[in-house]
Amino acid sequence: MRILIDKINDIETYGEFYGPIVSKLKDKHDSIILSSNIKISKESGIQIVQGIQIGIKEFTDTKTAFCRKVKKLFLEESIIEFIFEIPNYSMEELERTQIEMVKFPFCLTFLYTSLLFYNDYKAGINHLDFMKEEIIDNPIALTRNGIIIADRIVISGIMSSTLTFYNAVIIGRNEDDALNLSYELLISIETSMIRHIIIVGREDCGFNRYSMILRSPEDIEVIKQKIAEERKRV
Repeated sequence: MRILIDKINDIETYGEFYGPIVSKLKDKHDSIILSSNIKISKESGIQIVQGIQIGIKEFTDTKTAFCRKVKKLFLEESIIEFIFEIPNYSMEELERTQIEMVKFPFCLTFLYTSLLFYNDYKAGINHLDFMKEEIIDNPIALTRNGIIIADRIVISGIMSSTLTFYNAVIIGRNEDDALNLSYELLISIETSMIRHIIIVGREDCGFNRYSMILRSPEDIEVIKQKIAEERKRV
């Protein structure tokens, strides 16, 4: 793993980077940006090329989620919390499980991005009970100390309070505020630890799996071919 920028620990790495990159912003949208290319320099600042931006926005008197494609985006350093490069082996594990999960057809894939859960005392949103025991594709969660990018989520427990993420890449901070990355085949978390959960829509990100946005076009074609071959065997 490689931390490109971490404002809390004064880490800043200059250069042009390719591969799975996650950027966490401190903007009004609590934005998370998944991209495959980023340029960081003292002279030109931070430029993200080809990715998707996921976040929360105001809609009349409530909150709603959005996911939009990014072709080229310049970021001010003041709104960056961290920028993290995910190792290729984590993405390969994510993709391997995606191919195996073709055998489980009863999964819900949303066409458009939706806010499943927003943990706020005054303006909270909670659709967990409505979706209880369903298998939902493409969740991305903001926790108290990091991000969960998962393949699927299942809601269970009393008052739908237990969230199980499958095939998850987790970026978080430890007690010393150092950034860490881990891959978990499944991880269960109580809703009290979650700030919000967004379900990324297929039409918004352009792929059946939003994690594909982090891969090169050549990798994507290989993954699609493997999935097609697996579907023929099912």
